[in-house]
Amino acid sequence: MTTLRHFGRRCRSNMILAFALALGALLVATSEGCERHGAKCPEYTVLQTHEDYEERRYPSLVWVSASGSGKSKSDVSRKLIKKLYSYLGGANSKGMNLDMMVPVRTKKVVHEGFNTYTMAIPLRPEQSHDPLAQNVLHWSETRDYLLGQVLRWIRASRNHLG
Repeated sequence: MTTLRHFGRRCRSNMILAFALALGALLVATSEGCERHGAKCPEYTVLQTHEDYEERRYPSLVWVSASGSGKSKSDVSRKLIKKLYSYLGGANSKGMNLDMMVPVRTKKVVHEGFNTYTMAIPLRPEQSHDPLAQNVLHWSETRDYLLGQVLRWIRASRNHLG
């Protein structure tokens, strides 16, 4: 009888340990954070993992972007990166240095004979209330795992330019 009780307690202990380990793994998978080359990534939740990619849920973020046209991405990339780094380096209405975050995203719109590229970076939530600078477009992005990706573009008006 004592052996059965001892065996039962050990099984319960093992089940509790297994549950705690599974819960710990789940918490790690649902609250990812990262750093790439010294730049922070926004927190995200992994919804599904596939062989070659992950489906992630990001919080609502404010993005800063710059646009330019050229035949290829390499024709405009340097100019767009300079604009974004200038904004982060203090070329904003507060003259404030802002921290770089990743990912850097580039959108391509194909036109006849040329393409328009929009390069964008997210701002840290605590720094995202900075007024707009000239030639920089802000937008906020909300991702909902049921609805997919929803973009809300907010264009700067002349009275908001720094």
